[in-house]
Amino acid sequence: MTQGAKKQIGSYKNDNLLEALGSIPSGIGTQTTHEVAKIGSDILTSLLGGAPKSGDLEPNQVIEFGTPQPEAQPAAVARPRIEVAPRPNVTELEAQTRQQIDAIRKELKELAKSLKNLHTDVQAAISEEPVNPGIYHMNFYEQLRSFIAVLRQQIEDSRSWLSTFHARKKKMGYWGMYKKHGTTFGLSNERSIATAAG
Repeated sequence: MTQGAKKQIGSYKNDNLLEALGSIPSGIGTQTTHEVAKIGSDILTSLLGGAPKSGDLEPNQVIEFGTPQPEAQPAAVARPRIEVAPRPNVTELEAQTRQQIDAIRKELKELAKSLKNLHTDVQAAISEEPVNPGIYHMNFYEQLRSFIAVLRQQIEDSRSWLSTFHARKKKMGYWGMYKKHGTTFGLSNERSIATAAG
């Protein structure tokens, strides 16, 4: 090709589609059509089992396909092993609970005895007359008074809690009776009438 015969392709933008297609050199259109046809035939040949014809192959060159690899199976997901501790028997739990309750009851008896001893010790401290009254004695009695006030408040709270506990235990209520007697109590005619709305 000579320099005069070369067409220069510029970056001219044309809004009209027909003019834009007309400005494409004819060699590019036929070359594109040829390439698309070759790709299509390669795809069709590959799908039907033949080797693709495009690429750089020499005459009498053998195309070797590797041994067919089995499809990779997804690896089995390793599930974490959950070890379950054996459940203790109900009788073992009851025995442990009974032992803990007995230990707490024993400790409560010791506390009650020590409270009686505290009462006698406080009585002895109050009945003694200080020899040379001073700031030490005043601080001692003030400290003893605040300690006994806090202790008395806690004892009163405990007594009210205990009285409420005993009252509930005596009263037993509907659910306690239901638990004790079962459906014979809950589904009896008298109970149905008593709890019916109306």
